[in-house]
Amino acid sequence: RASNLTVNVEILLARKEAAIVIPADYLLDETHVLLYQNGKARKAEIVAEENLSAEILVVSGLSAGDVILHPDEGIADGDAVKADVRETN
Repeated sequence: RASNLTVNVEILLARKEAAIVIPADYLLDETHVLLYQNGKARKAEIVAEENLSAEILVVSGLSAGDVILHPDEGIADGDAVKADVRETN
């Protein structure tokens, strides 16, 4: 006889192919991120479909291969930057 059991369940509601998902803490605000473009930080508008708590599903405004910058680095739109690009999966 079992008692005091806890179960965690994950239910897949939808699957999106080739989705772009970014960490939520990379957002400047609800609709903007900083992109690395040609040695400069550029503010870019995005459209997010879903907020997945720690991650954001981006439906427009980013392309595969875009490099986004973390806003806590004190970088502003137009600043010259050197990016240390690391791939994450």
